[in-house]
Order: sequence, then structure tokens, then C-alpha cells
Amino acid sequence: MGRLENRRVKCNYKSNIKFRIDSGSNPFYLASVVGNLNGYGDVAHVELKPSNSDWVPMQRSWGVTWKADLKDSQKDECPGLCNNDNIHFDLSGKAFGYLAKTGHEEELRNAGWIDIQYTTRNPFYIWVSCAMLFDFKIAMKIDSGSNPYYLAMAVENVNGDGEIDRIDITAQGWKSWAPMQRNWGETWKFDVPFGTNEPFSISYNLFSILISLLIFNHSCFCIELINVTAASDSFFNSVATWYGPPNGAGSDGGACGLGYDIENDPYYGFVSAGNNNLFKSGAGCGACYEVKCINNNACSKKPIRVTITDECPGSCNDDDIHFDLSGKAFGALAYPGQEYNLRNAGRISLQYRRVKCNYKSNVKFKIVPGSNPYYLAFVVETLNGYGDIASIELQPSNSNWVSMQRSFGVTWKADLKYAQKGPFSVRITGPESKASITAYNVIPYDWKIGQFYYSNVNF
Repeated sequence: MGRLENRRVKCNYKSNIKFRIDSGSNPFYLASVVGNLNGYGDVAHVELKPSNSDWVPMQRSWGVTWKADLKDSQKDECPGLCNNDNIHFDLSGKAFGYLAKTGHEEELRNAGWIDIQYTTRNPFYIWVSCAMLFDFKIAMKIDSGSNPYYLAMAVENVNGDGEIDRIDITAQGWKSWAPMQRNWGETWKFDVPFGTNEPFSISYNLFSILISLLIFNHSCFCIELINVTAASDSFFNSVATWYGPPNGAGSDGGACGLGYDIENDPYYGFVSAGNNNLFKSGAGCGACYEVKCINNNACSKKPIRVTITDECPGSCNDDDIHFDLSGKAFGALAYPGQEYNLRNAGRISLQYRRVKCNYKSNVKFKIVPGSNPYYLAFVVETLNGYGDIASIELQPSNSNWVSMQRSFGVTWKADLKYAQKGPFSVRITGPESKASITAYNVIPYDWKIGQFYYSNVNF
């Protein structure tokens, strides 16, 4: 057998760099794939310069995809020449006309550019009851893309100064409130890690007005309720396709970082790629779902269990929930002998529900290439429960706990300073209950790349 030799060379694409906007980008979040990069292809950092602000550092989302949050606007943004003035209001035509005397609206609009005076009320000098502050009830409009495991809503009719500093969410049975994240503009979002039959309760911190009222007037919390249920014992509608070999595991591991492990115990190829609402920029990796099809003659109508191990970008995001199943998992939805007929359909209606993973084994860690005495990265596999990870901490034998960062998918990384050495203990914390498990001394001091290290704990 001949010997294979290799050497690293510079890329030379004979073209300039190109950028492809990634799915999920919006006016307040931009993600881009960087392609055709000559040289050795290494990127230390990427910065983005909007037309109306200074350079903004981008973060690596995964692979060659980089992302950045774009600063929020009020109701809309006036870029470009508007920023030549310290304060510039580009009013709607209706609002502009209201500045005029009755009958002079058109005359004022024809001026085009006028000097105005403005003020904002200082909340620290206004003390009113909630009833006076909120003459009209706050309205919440559920945003498209919401599903039993992801809630996004636009918040409207906010009186006072109209600024929302924070929104918290809870439901009966939860131990505490959880913060929502601003998606963009007036839209806020929250990943629901598990189902609940109870309505959600929403608490608003309206800039500093409500903060002051919460501190000094405990009878005034201004909490609204919305009836959005996410029952874990019910199935919900979605779409499914399949990819890879007909009886295979889809890709060679995909965007979650599991590699060829998806072909073996405990996955055995029963895996799926997910669109944005399932993959969640890698945070959805490892989540388990029961899926079944019922609207095709080849469908057995019996559920199978799959794990999210890859991303389905592009047109998959035309659907609210889209599973791109491995060929093996797709065929398992059919009656015996009908696998070919079901795969031949290509795209089918699917019903799904999120379930707890139960791998009948403990958590294991696989050291990934690139790890060295000053940098350690590993894949987390066979995590029971809902698969969500809020944080991972690493404790070397000669220092305190070190916070790790999600590299991509289920791969977590940490920089080791001052020659921090093993054996290493690993602590994994879940997102909602804040429950944690600790695998003591699970990674030895003489760890090896590609090696699995098995713990004796799991959720």
C-alpha cells in the first residue's frame, strides 16, 4: 500500500471574496458566509461597517459563517443623511401634517425640512399609578415562526416612554422567571425548552418607570397573561424531507459536530437536520423529537425518535418547522416494504413533538482536533433530558472552574491559561431548572484527540 503525503498550500480561487447572506438575517441581525478567501483561509476576526456607525466586530457563528447584532432603532430607522444632524426625526406624512395648524398641513409638508423641538419625559419625575400609566392594555402579537418550542411576539401599545428594557416569562411549575431576548425592534423571543399546558405570564420592565414601581410599590407589577400553550403530549404539524444515502445517516456528522458517531450507538442513524427553528444556531443540537407521518399511503403512522444533529439551511426555512431526516429515519416512517415508495414522495407532511432524550447511558466527551495544552475542546454526547445546555464549566486539577464557550453545535471550548492541567472535571447546567450535573475528573491529564471519555452522571 502506498504512502499518502500531504502539505498545506495557499488557496487561489482566481476570484475575489464573496459574501452570502445567511438565513435568519433581519434588519437587526446579520449573518454572512465568507467564501473564496485566498491565502491559507484562516480568519482571525471579521468587522462590519454600517453606513451610519463605526466598525462592529462580528462573531463566528460556525464554520465560515460570521454574525453581528445591529443596533436597534425606534419604530423605523433613518440612515444616511439623517445622521448629519445630532437628532433627526423622519416623521410619517400623517405625523408631519399634525404639526401644522388646521388647514395648513399641505403647506407644511411642502417645506420638506423643518426645525422642530422635542422632549422626552423623565420617568424619575413622574409618579403615576399603573392605571394611569396604562390607559390601554398592552397588546402582544405572536410573530410568524412561533411554535410550541419557540415563542416570538411583538409588543404594542406601550404607554409611558415606550421603551422596554426587559421582558421576563414564566409559567406554572417553573421555579423562576426567565429573560426573553430582543429579536429585533419591538419583537422579543424565547426558546421554550419543554412543553407546558399552562398559560405564560409576562412581566415588563418598561425602561426605569416600572423598575421604580416594582421597588417602591409592590402592589403594582403590571403583569399580563397570554394563552399560548406548548403541550408536550400533543403532536404538531411540520414538514419533512430526507437527504444522504437512502439507508444512511444523512451527512457525515453535519453542523453539530458529531461526525461519524451518528451512525453508531446510541443514534444508529436515526437523526435529522433542522431548520432555524430547530437548529437554533447550534443550541438545538442534541434535542430529541418523536415524529410520524399520516398523510401518505406508505406511512405506518407509528412515531419514531430522532435527534437533531445537523442544520437544514436555505429553503427549509420557508416552513415554520422542517425536519430534513436521514434516509434511514425517513424510511422508518413507512410500513415494512414501503420505504422506497415513501422516500420517492420526497416531501411529506409530518407530525412531531419534543420528548426527553433517554440514551440509557451516561454523558460522554470526545476531544476534538485542535486541542492542545493551552486550548481544550470536546463534543458532548448522549445527554439525557431535553438536551439544552445553558452553560458548561471546566475545572482543571490546579485551578478554579473555567467557563467554556459553545464553539458550534455540541462542541464546547475553553482557553487554558498558565498551563492548567488535568484531570478535568466538567459541570453541565440546564437552561430552565438550572439543574446541573458534575462529572468529576472525567478527562485525564494525558487526554488524546479523538478519544471518548465516559462519565458516571447524566440528567
